[in-house]
Amino acid sequence: MAIVKLSSLEKRKVSIFIVCLTCAILAWLFFALFNKTFIVYNRVLAFKNLPLNKAFYPLQSDSILVKVETNGWEALFLGKRKPKKNNFEVDLKLLGDKNYIVFSENALLIKKNTLRNQKIISIKPDTLFFDFTKRKIKQIPVKVISQLSFQKQFNQSGPIDIYPKMVTIIGPELEINKIKYWPTQMLKTNKSRAKINLNVSLPKLFKNNINVYPMVVNVKIPVEEFTEKQLEIPITIYNNPNYYSVKLFPNKVIIKVMVSLSQYNKITAENFEAKVDLDLWTKYKAEKLSVELINKAPFTYVFQIEPHQLNYIIKK
Repeated sequence: MAIVKLSSLEKRKVSIFIVCLTCAILAWLFFALFNKTFIVYNRVLAFKNLPLNKAFYPLQSDSILVKVETNGWEALFLGKRKPKKNNFEVDLKLLGDKNYIVFSENALLIKKNTLRNQKIISIKPDTLFFDFTKRKIKQIPVKVISQLSFQKQFNQSGPIDIYPKMVTIIGPELEINKIKYWPTQMLKTNKSRAKINLNVSLPKLFKNNINVYPMVVNVKIPVEEFTEKQLEIPITIYNNPNYYSVKLFPNKVIIKVMVSLSQYNKITAENFEAKVDLDLWTKYKAEKLSVELINKAPFTYVFQIEPHQLNYIIKK
């Protein structure tokens, strides 16, 4: 490969060219990053000072498009991340006896929601309309939404304990009447082997005119080691209105069940109930009757029933 040799004068010219090019790029960056520019982004509406005896329905989306004037530097980084304050706070005291708020007529409202190094140019929609209705306060239960994973031989050994069990919701009466429970954020565990004790948030899943208090609950889930236990269970015959004499072979089944170590001695055959349905014979003339477990001790896990189908003799 040939090597180009430059004279002293040529080297000097190349150096001057590089310096000039660098200065030009820096100058362009300076003007591009610090000159005024415009950016539009979504901001979520957040309402404060709600009327004490009334609830409201916003008659538009729960977010607005805000056009701001800023510099190129802010625009560059704002395009890659959400602003720390993404809510646009609306004080409902500004309504007075009206049912609408016009942003362009409320300089104080715009000033309070202006972010650093930015100037709000326009807001769409410029007017918010509200439909007021009777306000209701109601207590409803919390429902834990979970996706639990346990280590081998470990599992949930008791009911979930939630504190508080009930939360207060406030909003329009018609909407509040539809809500029967409030779900938590998804609670996930991975190969747990110890008791779960976590604070879980309550997401705002419904409309922004419905508030929930508190917004965090404590969730406790007992987790224990499990072991196998074998039990002999008698069979109950269902759907025998004519009182046929039915003889089952055998008349009991063996179940294998996983139970927690703390409950091992307390779990007996009396905690379980198995049945066969005589309709399988009267309606379908089945050769064998399938066994179905219809009752079991809570937080036990049956993994085998033997035999699963029974022979039988019926005398009319």
